[in-house]
Amino acid sequence: MLSLIKDNFNTEEINKILSDNFFELKLLEKEFKANKITFIEFLRRLVDKLD
Repeated sequence: MLSLIKDNFNTEEINKILSDNFFELKLLEKEFKANKITFIEFLRRLVDKLD
């Protein structure tokens, strides 16, 4: 999921945000893959982290 974002929004700002928050975002991605959260919840939390 994160690679999809990184591949499609390949700007310096997005890459810096992803790099700075890599471990938190990977944990979020794991929760999504384990079906602990919905896709909408995944996106909401991702946007919260990127703000």
